[in-house]
Amino acid sequence: MSVENILSILKTIKTGVVSLESEVVFLIEEKFKEFDIEYSKEVFLSKGCRVDLLTEDGIAIEVKKGKPNTRSVSMQIQRYASSDKVTAVILVSERGLFSHITEANGKPIGYVSLSSNWGVAL
Repeated sequence: MSVENILSILKTIKTGVVSLESEVVFLIEEKFKEFDIEYSKEVFLSKGCRVDLLTEDGIAIEVKKGKPNTRSVSMQIQRYASSDKVTAVILVSERGLFSHITEANGKPIGYVSLSSNWGVAL
């Protein structure tokens, strides 16, 4: 499954404000099951580097609640993209996404803002 297909599927998730990142991960897992997407959860990519979900095609999905710290998340994306297990990275955030990184280590980076899925900018 391509990054574009995964992004399209993730953009169909409708949710209100969530209390925990695990709630968003659960919703993503439900979508993956609905579309028969094989994935693993809490995958260790290297020492101190664990991604929330990793599809069988190597697409890493990282979930952030609230407005993530740009610097910290940028560094995290770079670490994920440096793994041989990863072919692409998608950051899913409740709101406040940045999208200035479109590629890391030659791998595509995608973003999904759940607040955009609400149909309102918060």
